[in-house]
Amino acid sequence: MVLIGRDEELGKIIDSITYRKSLLITGVNGIGKTSILREVFELQKENSIWLQAPFTPRELLEAIARKLMLSRGGRMGELWRRVMWVLNQREDPLILFLDDFDGLSTNARKLLKKMGENVTLIASAERRVTFPFEEELELKPLSRKHSLELVEWKLGDVDDWVKNVIATHSLGIPGKIMELCKRYEIARKFGRKKHEIIELLTRGRPIIWKKVNLLSTSSIISLAYLLLVLKVLLHGASSKGALTVAIFGYATMALARLLRSFKRNENEEG
Repeated sequence: MVLIGRDEELGKIIDSITYRKSLLITGVNGIGKTSILREVFELQKENSIWLQAPFTPRELLEAIARKLMLSRGGRMGELWRRVMWVLNQREDPLILFLDDFDGLSTNARKLLKKMGENVTLIASAERRVTFPFEEELELKPLSRKHSLELVEWKLGDVDDWVKNVIATHSLGIPGKIMELCKRYEIARKFGRKKHEIIELLTRGRPIIWKKVNLLSTSSIISLAYLLLVLKVLLHGASSKGALTVAIFGYATMALARLLRSFKRNENEEG
């Protein structure tokens, strides 16, 4: 996903790497932590590793050993000494980009702490965690201007009312903006009207019965009932079969009334 309105935050992350300071990026779900972390990782790829929690201490050491082109075999202690010997010889620390730090085990955190200045840790989490990060960056919701820009980037040239509805109801959260844009695209694909699209975007749930032809549905149900009656007449009916027909008939009438009610409501809204 493109990063819009995050220039200041990107600058702070780059500064942390430049000055070799560990940094924790926090923010609510969908705010863009992984996106901004991935963006900086791509810029620093030659000297960095991407890690996705959860993982074991062994998996952490093996990932670093792979990056340093070291053997990953042997016991845990041997692997640790091998990795740390090479890290100590390096002029610049290895950069570890770690997504979802809050899903990391206590043992894996202890191992990271022991690595000290040999690595620069840039991580993301939904909230503060128990770990001695030197700096913290909390991602805030996008401004309305940047929210509108993101909608336009995703949907292209659409009506202003579409941009405004999505920007307002997303609350500036990039992940929510993308979700609402996708809903809009689906609604347009099915030929929904303006009031239906607004309802879909603002209420957060589709109106299922509007996605089918109600008259066809009612006809199919009635036809199924008639076929059942015909089968009973041709082959005879036990008391159990007669009861089934009666129950199905009652359910058919009730459902038909419900569908007609939905159809009336749809016509009134249109």
